[in-house]
Amino acid sequence: MNPETEKNKIFRITEIYTMNEKENKNMKIDFEYGQGTMAAELPDNTDIFIDGGAAEGFFALQVIDKVKHVYLVECDKEWVEALKCTFEPYKDKVTIIEKWLDESDSENTVSIDTLVLNNKNIDKIIVKMDIEGKETDVIKGMKKLIDSDIDMTCIVCTYHKSGDKDIIHDFFEQRGFNITFANGYMFFPYGEVIEPELRKAVLTARKIIKN
Repeated sequence: MNPETEKNKIFRITEIYTMNEKENKNMKIDFEYGQGTMAAELPDNTDIFIDGGAAEGFFALQVIDKVKHVYLVECDKEWVEALKCTFEPYKDKVTIIEKWLDESDSENTVSIDTLVLNNKNIDKIIVKMDIEGKETDVIKGMKKLIDSDIDMTCIVCTYHKSGDKDIIHDFFEQRGFNITFANGYMFFPYGEVIEPELRKAVLTARKIIKN
């Protein structure tokens, strides 16, 4: 696969199981290129963007001018410190939540329903999840939002655990979302011990409310 002719693909297929520093950096560049591509395709005039697993905030920076308010959900203190510096120019429209996204609320976790439904007059929302395999739990904590009359775009990583692709796909399909997967596949040599496999990396689910 030639990266120069496959720039619509978010992740390259790799045949190695252990990546050295250079190879790992190349995969990260591919991922960030794909994030930028997806961000460019997202709707303008969005009321809320939730960045679950914000890390360095790369994705949020791509959409910051398209949305009215951004919630950066990140509990890694080193990332949080960096996020505060990065988003200082946007502090009036950015809230950093130092918790994990999860199905329910606790001292260290918050659900998507809680983040969103405390706001009023919301017509359009974007949710991004890259949360180390917790995606299948977190989507259970957004059922009230899904049942609402709010336009939604959800961008969900499906590569962390084997089988997540089908679980997340079926969850949104059963609720009437239009679903697409990013082009290409990813080999993820971390996490659970399984037979090597190539996985679909990112699912986008859209629900458009027709007035």
